[in-house]
Amino acid sequence: MTFSGSRAFGEAFEILKSRFGVLIGTTLIFWVGLMVVMGAFGGSIMASVMASASTGADPDPAQIVAGMGFSIVLLYLLVYALQFAMAIAMVRLCSDRHAPSIGDAISTGVRGVPTMFGVVIILAVAGVIGGVLIGMVVGGLAAVSGSEIVSGLLMIAAFLGGLYLYARLSMLTPVIAIEAESNPIQVIRRSWAMTGPAALKIVLVVGLAAVLAGLAVFALLFATIGTAALSGQPPSIGGMVAFVVAMIAFGLTVGLYFTALIAAIHRQLSGGAVAATSDTFT
Repeated sequence: MTFSGSRAFGEAFEILKSRFGVLIGTTLIFWVGLMVVMGAFGGSIMASVMASASTGADPDPAQIVAGMGFSIVLLYLLVYALQFAMAIAMVRLCSDRHAPSIGDAISTGVRGVPTMFGVVIILAVAGVIGGVLIGMVVGGLAAVSGSEIVSGLLMIAAFLGGLYLYARLSMLTPVIAIEAESNPIQVIRRSWAMTGPAALKIVLVVGLAAVLAGLAVFALLFATIGTAALSGQPPSIGGMVAFVVAMIAFGLTVGLYFTALIAAIHRQLSGGAVAATSDTFT
């Protein structure tokens, strides 16, 4: 199937519009979970500080944190697990193959956490090995040439290579969330195979969305506190509050849109839904 960038943009808006309520509800549930985890960790630190203070000794925060090594590792694992579960759940809610059920999305997200950890570990190991090898080759070529132009070209090539890898691995979460693949190796293979013909278009679509989001941030900045800044005056309290509120709402909406966009791209690449008409990128 030919991948259409304009269709992906349009379907992402439709997904966001039709499922905004369940997406917001699921986001809030996971945010509460993150706050509970962080609050529990903060409470354990306070308990350690109080216990140290009760002995009459001056509490040393550095020593207290150092003594909580296992707790810190557990905190990071729980935070990453919640973030992985949230990402999977949100993509699941954007799927046209499954009913928009918060319960189903959360359970799918929780089940997909071990798979996502496996994917991350495999990619991290591959990235370290590949990074060392590529770094040696690039460093050797730069040293042999002794040219700043060659070094610059190699940096550009590395950047483009990073974008290419992003595109080829961009379907990892949808494969877990929508296709319910639980084998980390198969998840990577599936994403790699699915995105092959459309890698450049995926980069263009996501890049254009990011540029538009950046321009919208500048527009919000100008609309709330930019006028005062241009006139050399400090922004008003009302302007600052308006900017903060606008950025929170905008950031949440943009985050949900990018999730819907990834799901819309997967819908096309996996053969879902009926093809639409125009195609800006083909």
